[in-house]
Amino acid sequence: MNCRRSQRLLSLDRDEPMRAEHAATLDAHLTACADCRRHRDLLADAITGLRANQESIQTPDAQAEWRLLSATLDRPANPQRPRASRRAWIAVWSTGAALAALAVAFVSGPFDSAPPVAATTLARAEFVELGDATATPVVFVDHDSGWLIVWAEGA
Repeated sequence: MNCRRSQRLLSLDRDEPMRAEHAATLDAHLTACADCRRHRDLLADAITGLRANQESIQTPDAQAEWRLLSATLDRPANPQRPRASRRAWIAVWSTGAALAALAVAFVSGPFDSAPPVAATTLARAEFVELGDATATPVVFVDHDSGWLIVWAEGA
């Protein structure tokens, strides 16, 4: 038996009884191994301390705690000031939202400084024939002269 198996058996022995063959093997290992004996003693001390603490801890009365909590939940947070109704809050928020919408409409209203531009067609090309199949046509309108300028750029 190795130390890892021995320490596992020592921990399990606290929870449930060990079979006789495992107990004999564990005792033989504990006789030869000082580290595992120290582990057994530390484990026994820890369990004794936990049991002593468990007996000194007082569990609160669940019914009394529930009555205290329930009384706290039933009373208003500030008894001097009545709570505002839900309708009052809706009215306040609705008024604020309406005022905000009016402010946005006023600031971004129809105060455009640029006059509207009429859509016009300056020039139009129905067909552009290129002599080179690898060329790319470039077409634009010269705004000063109004001329439609077409040329081809090769690859």
